[in-house]
Amino acid sequence: NPLQLLLYLPPHPPHLILPPIRAAWSMKTMSKGFFRLGTGVAKLFSMCWLLFRQGLRFLLPVLLGYLLQVSVVPYMTLITGRGIMPNLLVAILSVLVVAKGGLQAFWASCFYGMVTELMMSTAPLFSLVYYPVLTFFASLFLADKSEDRMTRERNARGEVKLIHPYLRTLFAALFFTIVREAFLLVYTLIQGYLITPDRISHAVFNTLLTCSLTMLIMLPYRKWLGVVHVRRSKLPEYTMQPLR
Repeated sequence: NPLQLLLYLPPHPPHLILPPIRAAWSMKTMSKGFFRLGTGVAKLFSMCWLLFRQGLRFLLPVLLGYLLQVSVVPYMTLITGRGIMPNLLVAILSVLVVAKGGLQAFWASCFYGMVTELMMSTAPLFSLVYYPVLTFFASLFLADKSEDRMTRERNARGEVKLIHPYLRTLFAALFFTIVREAFLLVYTLIQGYLITPDRISHAVFNTLLTCSLTMLIMLPYRKWLGVVHVRRSKLPEYTMQPLR
């Protein structure tokens, strides 16, 4: 402390007392500055690491799903026959729409739409529109609601009817697959080909295999995303206070 230094030192001329005081004060200020700088760098590093983990948790299944769809899933036609195979991209999007909804599922659908249109296009611009548009509508009605939203709806309506997320995931897979297969049937008819019973059975088996694959990957994928189902009995109470 500079004051203690003045009290305990014998009287000296000012030019001998002021330099030690200035040196001690500057060292104390520099130590505080270095401490604040280190704290800021540590917070920035932890924030970047958290963003990296969240991005990796989101991107890794999306990229892995596309690689498996183009490299492994086509070999399933050797088992099922007649070109019948599930759609792993639809299965991943169905789980992601219900578990996260909104922005993450939309970005994944845009990625799937672009790469599918470039690599595995069935109809012009179909994949580019199919995945984002259906993801948007599915997330409106089937995505998980936040606790605040469910609490507000319960106070406004008296009771909130919740459909189990596993059933909503199955409904999302059915929605994606039925719309796709219906469009392909109509596109086949427009091209001048007849819709045979074999083509209809092909669409039905594709739908069943895609829904089965969705239910198979649903539990590990939701656990990977860190999604925990909130029961209605555990919702916090929320009351609206009247304005005065």
